[in-house]
Amino acid sequence: MWNARTRKMFEELGWAEQWRKKARLEGRKEGELEGKLEGKLEDARAMFAEGDSIEKISRVTGISKRTLKTKLPAQ
Repeated sequence: MWNARTRKMFEELGWAEQWRKKARLEGRKEGELEGKLEGKLEDARAMFAEGDSIEKISRVTGISKRTLKTKLPAQ
């Protein structure tokens, strides 16, 4: 449980700032990965619209067949 005394001790030791920095960095990395996946999914959708197979799309984009089956329109 956080109380004023615990929070003050935490901040005096500098842990709070370190924790915030780590959380920001992790959030940034997570956002970058989500952006990369979304870009690959856009490519996959375009390939699918052109008639390419799930197997080929998976090989080219590196996205698993299972994920593609859930993210692409029904065949």
